[in-house]
Amino acid sequence: MKVGYAERKGKTIIATDKGVQLIEIMPEELSSPAMTGKWELALEQISSGQQDAEQFLDGIKQLTTSVTKYAISGSKAMRFAGQDSRKRGKSFPASPVEGVKCPLCGQGAVNESRLAFSCDHGKPGCCFTLWKDCLTRGGGPVLNDKIIQLLLQHGQVRGSSGVVMIYQNNILFYPNGS
Repeated sequence: MKVGYAERKGKTIIATDKGVQLIEIMPEELSSPAMTGKWELALEQISSGQQDAEQFLDGIKQLTTSVTKYAISGSKAMRFAGQDSRKRGKSFPASPVEGVKCPLCGQGAVNESRLAFSCDHGKPGCCFTLWKDCLTRGGGPVLNDKIIQLLLQHGQVRGSSGVVMIYQNNILFYPNGS
């Protein structure tokens, strides 16, 4: 069964709108990369005999229970394209970034949500999504609406920590002095 939370584009896996909305309604600690890191460390420790697998599984069961309770107790509503809004509530809010069009389809507006910037789909199938924290692992800034506005209008932005630029449909960060 195809759920549609992510799709492959070449060697890259990209979150769909449905995937982005799912991440946005989850509790912050569950959708953070830190949680993935903790699980990877725990699994490594289990494989080397430093941690008990049953203890890890008990933690997963507790987490599953708390996420289920969170979902039942009134988590944020969302609506996916093609679904009846009476079943899911209103769509998750996003605000448009003024003065820029989608760099992929050239028609849709770029909207900002809590975690990402994405196209409002000027053309069917456009999958432009730019995560706000996509540059932070390399020492770059968390992207905001001003950076995105300048980046999509001019192709690059120079800031106090370095330069953010678009090159061959990739976003790059070069720290000052590199």
